[in-house]
Amino acid sequence: MADVKKRITMNSQSLQATFPEVYRDFFSTCPLVISAPGSFFWGGEYTVLYGGLAIKQNLPFRVYVGLEPLPSDKWELGKVQYFVPSESKFLRWNVPVTMRNSFLRFLDKWQKQEGIKTKYRVYVLFEVPPGCGMSSS
Repeated sequence: MADVKKRITMNSQSLQATFPEVYRDFFSTCPLVISAPGSFFWGGEYTVLYGGLAIKQNLPFRVYVGLEPLPSDKWELGKVQYFVPSESKFLRWNVPVTMRNSFLRFLDKWQKQEGIKTKYRVYVLFEVPPGCGMSSS
């Protein structure tokens, strides 16, 4: 007998209802959270880079970025999680060291340019796997 996985509707509301502990942990750790919808380009995703037109549609899932203030003098990257539809679960992404270091250097440089004093630990919650398109990258 085959193991049948439970299918989950792909939208923020159903994911939050099905995995309340994931969202509760994320939002209780991060006093500041921003999010953006996923998007799908019907056409023209590259033409906009050169001033052309595109047709884009927002999708019913989001990418959340949370910030936790730190007393230290360095930025940190906290837990990065993503939802895998085929497995119906959230997994932790071990961000490659070079990508992590590049991201933290970027944040440090940006912070100095903007004159911001506080350092943060950054958490990310993708409702789709990173690198699959749909604004997840």
